[in-house]
Amino acid sequence: MRSYLKFLSRNKLYTVIEAVGLIVSLAFVIVIATSVRDHLRLTHDRPGLENLYLVGPPSVPYLCYGDMKRLESIPEVKRTAGLNAMSAMAVVEGEKRQSAVTLADPEILDLMGLKLVSGSADQFLSGVGVLISEPAVRKYFPDSDPLGRMVTLADRTAQTMDEVGGEGETAVPLPIVGITEDPGSTLLSDFDFLISFQAQIPLARHYVEESDGMRLMMMPLVELVPNADRDAFRAKYQEIASYLNDPMLGADPQGEILTPLREVYHMSSELTGLRQGKTLYLVVLIILGLILLLSAVLNYVNLNLAASGARAKEMATRRLVGDDRGGVIRRSVGESLLFTSVCFVLATLLAVAIVPTLNSLRPPGLAISFRVCFDGFFILLTVVTLLGVGGLAGLIPAWFLASWRPIDVVSGRVRRKRKMGFSRICIVLQTTLAMLLVVMSLTVQSQLRHLQKLDIGISPEPDLFYFNPSLSIPLDGLADRLLASPQVNEVGFTMAIPTHPNIMGFGSDFSYMVYSFNCDTTAFRLLGYRIKEEYEPFRPGLYYLTEEAQHFLGVSRDNPGKYEKPIGGIIETFRTLPVNGFDRVQQMRPGMTTFCEVGIGPIGWGWYNTGIVVQTTGSRKEYKDFFRETAQQWFMEQIGFADVFSGSEGACCGYLDEIISRDYDDLAHYSSLVGIFALIAILLAMLGLLAMSTYYSGINTKGIAIRKVFGGTVDSEAWRSIRNYMLWATLAVAIAVPVGIVLVHRFLEDYPERVSNCWWIYVVSVLLTLLISFLSVLWQTLKAARTNPAVELKKE
Repeated sequence: MRSYLKFLSRNKLYTVIEAVGLIVSLAFVIVIATSVRDHLRLTHDRPGLENLYLVGPPSVPYLCYGDMKRLESIPEVKRTAGLNAMSAMAVVEGEKRQSAVTLADPEILDLMGLKLVSGSADQFLSGVGVLISEPAVRKYFPDSDPLGRMVTLADRTAQTMDEVGGEGETAVPLPIVGITEDPGSTLLSDFDFLISFQAQIPLARHYVEESDGMRLMMMPLVELVPNADRDAFRAKYQEIASYLNDPMLGADPQGEILTPLREVYHMSSELTGLRQGKTLYLVVLIILGLILLLSAVLNYVNLNLAASGARAKEMATRRLVGDDRGGVIRRSVGESLLFTSVCFVLATLLAVAIVPTLNSLRPPGLAISFRVCFDGFFILLTVVTLLGVGGLAGLIPAWFLASWRPIDVVSGRVRRKRKMGFSRICIVLQTTLAMLLVVMSLTVQSQLRHLQKLDIGISPEPDLFYFNPSLSIPLDGLADRLLASPQVNEVGFTMAIPTHPNIMGFGSDFSYMVYSFNCDTTAFRLLGYRIKEEYEPFRPGLYYLTEEAQHFLGVSRDNPGKYEKPIGGIIETFRTLPVNGFDRVQQMRPGMTTFCEVGIGPIGWGWYNTGIVVQTTGSRKEYKDFFRETAQQWFMEQIGFADVFSGSEGACCGYLDEIISRDYDDLAHYSSLVGIFALIAILLAMLGLLAMSTYYSGINTKGIAIRKVFGGTVDSEAWRSIRNYMLWATLAVAIAVPVGIVLVHRFLEDYPERVSNCWWIYVVSVLLTLLISFLSVLWQTLKAARTNPAVELKKE
């Protein structure tokens, strides 16, 4: 072992290259492996999950509470649980805050495998207590014990009718009786508070009790008895939930009504209260992890194999003094395991350090945060990595060393027989993988820029700011305060903006679906809806149909067709959802035409979910600060609550171009992650080439010296060596280009509007790959080519 450590100390560049490449790649492999385990554990790691189902058509998996409880009378049903999630107003420690609340039946704890870390669930089960999650404890009670503290909750619409914490119906405090583990380990979406439907507060009673003929819906979960007759359950379910066959809901009476809970995570339909992610992102994460692991193994094995030549005489000497082939192999594998173990410890520390950065870049499609968890899986991962990477990296060089006869090593014949075949394969594979990641990174970034620059069908005024707090409160008072500022030119009222509708209706024959964008005349003009044909003079009370709606309904100036409202004219069709948003609509309403209408009227006073559009002047940053301060002060005066931005920073608050750009945050984060992994793959490839050029330049110095004696020059020898490496890089490019074309086509086919003319991506990737390969070997190659022949030949 001392000879191995002495070898590492004498070959510092080799040691650093080998260690850095292995540590960086293993750090990312640790994080990725843990993340993949966490995702798979949601749907595959809990006993009894195979009998749990989400009930209802995938488009409308909802029931009212009474009907859900009627499911328990079906013999095939063992038990049921309702579930819904919402944003709620809360008084915590005397402070009003917006909270994420999940309403559920008490059975949800057992069905979802959600455990308590402190307290008791007895009062929660009886409906007189509330549970708080571990992340919420850190947010609301960072320095105190939350158990026994009182929390007052009300939904976001009720707080404008009765002030939370006052004398109204909403002021019903509940004690915190238990702390749950982080719901991130379950299929439940993240929540601050978990409340039972049995709780005697309006927030829960709105779902359990029928009010004025209205029944609020929830997602029903059922646990079927083992080997239940699904056809029998279907027939009885359709009797109970016959109203779901209404064509207005777009449900298929003959379609599937039982979705296994383990499949919910991968459903494209958006479900409230359950955790969901994108299968594609998880697959890509697995592929990226395998690429990095493969690159690390290839790099390490390649370097170990190259270094074995430098220690060939040492191993031959050991065999001459009595050591057998098995001893050589054990020694080599032991040294590799030691080196890998040290690197794995350092990689673990690096993995912990990079987790916050990776989480800041995590796309929403990866619904579980990155983390490093020191549990049984980590121990298993450690053992597998050490045996796999360390064992393989030691075994291959050991096999080569043990296959050489000691006399051949001592006499120097092994040097003449030495081949670089394995090293070439490793370098070609590494370079191919690096180029593929560069191609995919450039493709994702190019597609992102393409989507962000798409014309969405409107011509808004510059510096247009939009705000919608999703509250039942008239915003005219806030608008008046804003208009008093020199930073504001105009203010208009609108219930939605393009790409973010909030009102959906159906035609009288249910053959088409309509997104309504009601606004006043000022907002219509500021948002820049493009009038293509005017039927009547512009005035309130009119509706403008998109060109798509005109063609479907057969509308003309003298013929309203199927449309039953006064038509002011036709406007250019504009985007109503982000790209890939329409696929959700089509899954909900197969074969149903969807279009938009824009209604013009004096809204903003008493309408639910009314927003404002503001044309601003001057600095955007200064206006944002001014708006936040003004809005918080105004809401505090009106409802005694100022935290209206925590649920509005996404699609409901910001400059219009920024809001539309945020539609693609998921793809932007995805692009950043792929870019990071591409950089790491490039780093590994560069380190591999640098190490190989360092080692083989050293053993080729004699040949270079002889050729220089017979007329060779520094330039000719440098080019001779570089040419060999560039041939390997060219082979890698030849492999990566066709594979990249297939991967790019597969990625882009999911986008209805995709970037075209992608040829430049391959040109840039090829040039970048060749340039990196050239620069990686240039230094050591020139150093070897500049060797003084006299000095080198004296060594012999």
